[in-house]
Amino acid sequence: MSEVKRDTYNGWANRSTWLAVLWLTNTESTNDDLRSIALSGRSGLEKEQTLKAYLEELTLGALDNETHKFTPDFVTERFEAGKGLATDLVSQELMEIDYRAIIESVEV
Repeated sequence: MSEVKRDTYNGWANRSTWLAVLWLTNTESTNDDLRSIALSGRSGLEKEQTLKAYLEELTLGALDNETHKFTPDFVTERFEAGKGLATDLVSQELMEIDYRAIIESVEV
């Protein structure tokens, strides 16, 4: 059995990255979207940027108030995109995700 580094979270760079992987691979549709991004012919940086934009869409929703897949209705009704505590907290977590590691885990 391989040893997990002490400065990681369940084998990932941090808890934010682990949570992103957990949710992205939790349903067939998000897992398919992740694979589509990772296996596209784009450059590594483009894949990372696309994955980040995808996660922002899932968690914070589009600025035109499209469906928020993982955000409870009470959050989206009370907090406009780009404003409020919930948006700030989610945005902070999104900045800590190791997008390259997630992409590389699918490319293998």
